[in-house]
Amino acid sequence: MLAAHRFSEARHLAVHRRHAIVFRPLTQPATLMAAGAAGIALLLALALIWRGLADGVTFAAFLSYLVAATLLGVAAVAGYWAVALANLRYEIVDGALIIVWGLTRQVVPLANIERWVRGRALGLPRVTGLELPGWPCHVGRAVVLRLGEVLLYSTHRTPADILYVVTSQQVYGISPADQRGFIQAIQAAVASVDAIYDVRQEVLRVGPAAWPLWTDHFALLTLAVGSVLALAAAGVIFARYTALPAEVVLSFPEPGSLGGKRALLGIPVAALTVLLLNSGAGVLLHRALRPVAYTLLLSAVFVEALLLVAAV
Repeated sequence: MLAAHRFSEARHLAVHRRHAIVFRPLTQPATLMAAGAAGIALLLALALIWRGLADGVTFAAFLSYLVAATLLGVAAVAGYWAVALANLRYEIVDGALIIVWGLTRQVVPLANIERWVRGRALGLPRVTGLELPGWPCHVGRAVVLRLGEVLLYSTHRTPADILYVVTSQQVYGISPADQRGFIQAIQAAVASVDAIYDVRQEVLRVGPAAWPLWTDHFALLTLAVGSVLALAAAGVIFARYTALPAEVVLSFPEPGSLGGKRALLGIPVAALTVLLLNSGAGVLLHRALRPVAYTLLLSAVFVEALLLVAAV
């Protein structure tokens, strides 16, 4: 029933999307800064990968790859921020104000709006969330004098840029470039809202943001443990590889067998392959087949532990 209700809601919004009145904040500076940060992180990651390839199988190369992977993660996050900022908007549609940020939709029924307050006399809020010094992007929670806790989706530079939308459940801080036009559009929409719109005040997430994986602490912990074990196995091989002779005694597949030390590189390759395949399949199957997903994730941890033992 819930799934059918959500599908009906989504189709209803899609049908009426053409009638939405859209207001946007000034996002160009923040978008350029986020895109620039993503680009710099990506270039540094590629440079470190090139450096690691030039160093061969050494612990320095392993550290280069590790830092490069971290920078790729930073580039992905900053890239997401850039896209979310470029698309940040406030829609008045079907009896609701919808604040669109990335894969998140804050749905505020117009009937629930009690008043709006200009931020000119309230000072700059200190945001817990996405806020960097000198960066006009403020997404998160803050406590504002006389209003209490506020959920901000704003690119303000001064208090006058902020408009607070007050409801009985939550206060929202936004920064439409045309505040006067926004307020007039809200007033007109409230006056003409049709009683057929039964809108709930809620947060909706779309795409990967809606996956229940992000609230499953066991699955996230299993993913983290598997990743740490895979990194440890690779680190051991990279740290010891240079000092090893050309032929070494291998414990696998048969104890005491001799072989070229290049065979040891199969351990980090296997660790990475198992991590990607099992974790990827576990994440994809988590919603529909959670027991199967748990089995895949736990088996990845078990195999990574065996590979670490083999590396040691």
